[in-house]
Amino acid sequence: MYELIAKVFSKHGILFKNIIGSSFDGAANMQGQYNGLRSHIKTENKNSVYIWCYAHILNLCVCDICGNVAALSLFGLLNRLATFFSDSYKRMNVWKEIQENLGTGQKKMRRLQKIGATRWWSREKALKWLFEGDDCLFPLIINALHFVATSKTFDPKTTSEAISLKDKLINCVNIIL
Repeated sequence: MYELIAKVFSKHGILFKNIIGSSFDGAANMQGQYNGLRSHIKTENKNSVYIWCYAHILNLCVCDICGNVAALSLFGLLNRLATFFSDSYKRMNVWKEIQENLGTGQKKMRRLQKIGATRWWSREKALKWLFEGDDCLFPLIINALHFVATSKTFDPKTTSEAISLKDKLINCVNIIL
């Protein structure tokens, strides 16, 4: 990694000896004491200062806060809902048809937000899309899951999963309210 960065920096006239400060995440290849980019910069400029990236610190804090059982369960459910529809063309078509039939139309076609392990904004986005505002996705999801659960065109495993997801989502909303 160091060689690649050194090559790019050199191409643009940036010398490691002129770097007075750096900020990145805590990954070993970046801030490692002996072989990380930080150590290579320090070798060239002893006065260079390194600080953790505050966005990454905030992300770690949010991830820790969201680490309780109820939050993990909720975000796990939201991720399962997103993958349930996106992992199958047939289920994705149901999702699209439900949106078209309930008035969101093709212009505003929305997918459920998958939740990234290190992207705290994806949790907020998933919650907002599901529960917030007049165009929240909650009624659409319930309708789509109900359709999959009662349709004879889906296999028993898919039907069972749709019933389970619908029940868990409704139970989750009852707990929140």
